[in-house]
Amino acid sequence: MDDREHQPKLVSVSEKLGVVESFLDKGFDDVTKSTEIELKEIPEEVEKIAREIARLGGRVFLEGGCVRDAAIRTVHPEMKVDTKDYDMEVYGLKYQDVMRFLKTEFGDGNVTVTGANFGVIRIKIPGKVLQLEMGVPRSERKVGEGHKGFETKSAPWMNMQEAAIRRDLTMNSMLYDPLTRTLYDPYGGLKDIEFGIIRANDLETFKEDPLRVLRVMQFVGRFGFTVSDELMGACKELIGKGELEPLAESTVKAPKVAFVKSNEVLAKSERGFVVVEGSRETKRVLVERQEKGISAERLTEEVTKMLLKAIEPSSSMEFLRETGYIKKYWPEMYALIGLRQGEMHPEGDVWTHTLEAMNAARLVLNREYALGRIKEEDRGLVELVVMLSAMLHDVAKVNRPNGDGFDFHDQAARPILKKFFSKMSHKDIGDQARVQVMALVKDHMNFLALWERIKAGEDSERSARRMFLRLNGDKATIGATLYLMAIVSEADTLARNPDTDKFEPIAMDKGFGFDSTDWAFEKSRKIAENEKIRVKIPRENILRSLDIDLKKLGGLIGVIFKCLDQDEIDGVVAANDITDLKHRAVQYRDAFLVIARSKVELDGKSEKEVWREILSLDDPRSILETVKSL
Repeated sequence: MDDREHQPKLVSVSEKLGVVESFLDKGFDDVTKSTEIELKEIPEEVEKIAREIARLGGRVFLEGGCVRDAAIRTVHPEMKVDTKDYDMEVYGLKYQDVMRFLKTEFGDGNVTVTGANFGVIRIKIPGKVLQLEMGVPRSERKVGEGHKGFETKSAPWMNMQEAAIRRDLTMNSMLYDPLTRTLYDPYGGLKDIEFGIIRANDLETFKEDPLRVLRVMQFVGRFGFTVSDELMGACKELIGKGELEPLAESTVKAPKVAFVKSNEVLAKSERGFVVVEGSRETKRVLVERQEKGISAERLTEEVTKMLLKAIEPSSSMEFLRETGYIKKYWPEMYALIGLRQGEMHPEGDVWTHTLEAMNAARLVLNREYALGRIKEEDRGLVELVVMLSAMLHDVAKVNRPNGDGFDFHDQAARPILKKFFSKMSHKDIGDQARVQVMALVKDHMNFLALWERIKAGEDSERSARRMFLRLNGDKATIGATLYLMAIVSEADTLARNPDTDKFEPIAMDKGFGFDSTDWAFEKSRKIAENEKIRVKIPRENILRSLDIDLKKLGGLIGVIFKCLDQDEIDGVVAANDITDLKHRAVQYRDAFLVIARSKVELDGKSEKEVWREILSLDDPRSILETVKSL
């Protein structure tokens, strides 16, 4: 139906807003209703907006996650589901009228729009941290590849069923009236929540946005629900067609914009152009050929949600395996399936061990947070780093088979991790998280060995301090802590349960990891306190004695001081013994210059590459024959 065939049902006139037309039909909300679901702690601003919009002839409903989560809490009270965001949808009013009302009510500077075409309206409440989001019903028509390939129009005359069909899942399509406390359920989402089923509103609409496969993935892990056979088939189809091909960050360019007449829009839309906004006469068009696939940003956002929110990460990972996503897009993880392990791992292959470790990591993190050891402001980064480390800690086992041992698989993981992270956006998994994960994966076997020595009663103070400084103090690792290392290690040791087909780890009270985590937390605090008052090696004094061009040989300086730090940790030199430190620094300078020149000549590497390679070693002294005689 053309826009002009829809006539307003009510016209209101006010001094502040002028003329406002309402297109609300009497039976627009003729869907299944329930008053048994209570959405608590609705912000007063939501109720105020709902009352004012109602006076103008419209209706405001809460939608999406807050409604779904309230239903889950009611039907499954044992599940801990928090609601932080309150999103609204306005029925019956034009998009422009909604914007005019909000700007009049809250001020121009507090009302912004995200998204290109009739995008989400964000409302900042003056004097409060609270930020609300609001949208309007809209019609969409697929005109190009990818999630951006839609022609979109505001549609204030839509009823609930028509508006909700564009949503992905039945449980995400429910609405809630904040004034009457009534839940509206156009597609049976409440019943699906009751039976623990994830179902699509409409399979054809679902397939228009391939990212929805990854949304299903994270919901499976977050709620422990089962995917319907029909929806599972649709997900497999999208993956099989290559619709979820990861797009590198560098390929996502800022769109160009052009203005065209409305009769030009359809012709251009067939070639991948997308209508953004406009009147009947002129359309603002996104001049961008849509690529087939999923942007790194959208992929990473869903993966991150799974890692941070899933109560059973293994369920999400199994969904990705069953749909073919792992095989097609994550070969690093696919290689772990069927890779057998020795007697130390009665749980089975490396895939099974990894999924048990991810579930264990979630349990250990919850315990540590409850104990107050993880600060609220640090929780997001800490949990992301630990969950990624648990997920990726054994990826290099495929390249290091040595009987049952997989010798040095922890040390061989870096290139595999770099390849995996190349598919992810820096926005959600930044440099700090990436480098921390690499550091924890690289040291996870060293920590196990350290803990075994401690349990055996050996004096491991120097080893503990060395690992602490390697993880905490080295700029290259940006603070991957000994404490986080212990959490990852505990998850690793708990992931050895042979008596489960649901990837359940060994119960924490029957495992042998908590003592090490408890020790690492206290040890980290003590070492950190001692490091604050410890006499530091006087670097400037030593530098003056080396006669080195800092611009040309900055890498050598880093190597020398890394060796001196190791000497000080080992107790072979005191930080205040300037004479001995200078002597050792000169010896290291001469020895490493010989090695570097040899590598440049024989291996054809640049000096910069050589110094980077040596500096990456945990202990550069290990390649020197002269260190014993220093």
